[in-house]
Amino acid sequence: MWGASEQGIHRFDTPRPVLFPCREEGQPLAVTEMDVGSDGQILLVARGGEGTRLLRFHNGVYAPEELPADCRGEELLKAHIAPSGNLWVVTARRLLFKNAGTWRELPFPEGVPDWHGIRTVLECQGGDLWIGTLRGLFRWHDGRWSELTTRDGFFPFAVRYLKEDREGGLWVAGTGGLMRLTPKALQVYLSGLGLEKEPYISLLHTGPQWWAGIPGMMPLQGVPGKFEPAGIGAYPGYTTASALLRARDGSLWIGTHSRYLWRWQAGT
Repeated sequence: MWGASEQGIHRFDTPRPVLFPCREEGQPLAVTEMDVGSDGQILLVARGGEGTRLLRFHNGVYAPEELPADCRGEELLKAHIAPSGNLWVVTARRLLFKNAGTWRELPFPEGVPDWHGIRTVLECQGGDLWIGTLRGLFRWHDGRWSELTTRDGFFPFAVRYLKEDREGGLWVAGTGGLMRLTPKALQVYLSGLGLEKEPYISLLHTGPQWWAGIPGMMPLQGVPGKFEPAGIGAYPGYTTASALLRARDGSLWIGTHSRYLWRWQAGT
C-alpha cells in the first residue's frame, strides 16, 4: 500500500511506514500525483524548483520517464498506468499516452479548451478511456470523444472518482453523488443518510465493504445505498477523509487535508 506526500513515496503495508525520499540533484521533490500498476511499478508526477517531471518508481528506485521533446516543460497534471500497460499523462494542453514505447496524443473533446479541470483518468479493460472533469464525464471510444449528458440520464457534475468493477461496470463519484454505469443502464445510489446527492471526495471498495469520504464527516462504511458513519472513536467527526486505503492487515488508512494521517483497525 503506497501513498504520496511532499517528501516522496510512503509504503504503509510494513510494520512501520517507510519513506522513500524523492530528490533530484540533492533537492527534494514533492510527489503531487501517482498511480500504481498491476506489476507494482509506480508512475508519478513530482514538483520541484523547475516545474513538474514524470518519474517511475520500482524496487525502491526513482527513474525519469522521458516525454516527447516538444512537451517538456509543460505542467503535468495527472498520470495513470492502465491494465493494458499504456501510460497516460495529462498536461494543461495535451492528453498523451505511451504504447509499445511510443508517445501519442489525443485531441481535446469539442468545447473543452484545456485539461485544467481534469480530476481522474481511467482506461478500462476493454480499451475505452474515461476522463472525469469539473464539468462532467467524457469517453474516448472508437477514435472519438463523447460526453455523458442528461440524454444518457447523467447530470453534469465534478467527477472525482472512477473505478471499473469485475463485471465491467463503471463506478462514478463526485459532487453529484455515486452511480454505476453499464452499457444498458445508469444506476444512481442514495447514501442512506437522508441526503440525496452528497459530494463524494474519496471512495474505497474492498470486497463487499465500501468506504466513502464526504465533506465534514468521518468516513462512511457500508454498501452503495446504505452507508453509515464508521464510528471511529478518536477521529474528529468534522474532518473530511480525502483519501482512503485498505492495508493487507485489514486496517484502514485515512488521509485528510488538515488532520494528518489516521490508521484505524476495527475494534480499536
